[in-house]
Amino acid sequence: MTAREKYGFKLYHASSLQIKGVDSLPVSYLLTYTGGGATNMEFIETHPTKGVCMDSGAFPAWKQNKDLDVGKYIQFAKAHQDSLDWFATMDYIPRQSGGKTEDLQRYAADETWARYKAMHEAPEGLDVSKLAFIVHGASDIEPNLVRALSWRSAKTGRGVEMLALGLAFPDSAMRIRQLKIAERVIKEFNFTGKFHALGVQDRDIYRNFPFITSADSSSSIRLAISGGVQIDGEEYKVLDDEKLSHKSKVTPKMRELQKQFLKERCKLCGRDWEKASRQDGYVERWIWGCLERDKYFIPKECRKIT
Repeated sequence: MTAREKYGFKLYHASSLQIKGVDSLPVSYLLTYTGGGATNMEFIETHPTKGVCMDSGAFPAWKQNKDLDVGKYIQFAKAHQDSLDWFATMDYIPRQSGGKTEDLQRYAADETWARYKAMHEAPEGLDVSKLAFIVHGASDIEPNLVRALSWRSAKTGRGVEMLALGLAFPDSAMRIRQLKIAERVIKEFNFTGKFHALGVQDRDIYRNFPFITSADSSSSIRLAISGGVQIDGEEYKVLDDEKLSHKSKVTPKMRELQKQFLKERCKLCGRDWEKASRQDGYVERWIWGCLERDKYFIPKECRKIT
């Protein structure tokens, strides 16, 4: 039996804007820890969804040259773990300042592994079956996977029960190579747990690697792409493994109206339009075309435009 047959498959929709004014959220959501909470956590915990998971927020923190506090993250994860399908290790992303790339990646892998063990054995009582060990896909993943899957906690006797491999980069050939390495190591250690492909919306990958039990649309938000993901320079719509569940219905005319709406909104709140549209992704986040955003985020006066 494959992991897919055992656990099924989910595509988590990355949630970055505040959701309000709806009774249910008929998709699965990926939330991101911010250091003091997670956007939409309170709302999602009180509204039906198909599932929720939580990323550590290490990447956006790294973009701001910050490193989030592991202890606070553990406390937050414990407080909300009953509402989560799984939550990520507080991984470490190397700072590009001094040293060779290989040395920085090795240090990051060692630090992430140390953090995983600290979370796994934390006295706070985390549900370790929901704790995903993060492996950065742009690094040498084999020794990291071997170390993880051969480990057993001296405290609990349990090992790694979920893996998450970061694959949100445009080199599709490298993604395939890394997944083949992961597949080989998984078979070698007879790993039967869940496996999340971070930032992957490629339906062929889902079908060709049945050990993948979930993926997410985070790479499309990171790359500021309107409703898709960048694969070898081409734009793909966000897909789940069988149907177009997130396809946007926003027309070009509606997008133009949204731009005007946001421009006026910037004036009202004193924001600089050029800065907002160019630097902080304000416009891209609002006009990102997806079915959920069409329904919940488009201003009412824009919905009438076809």
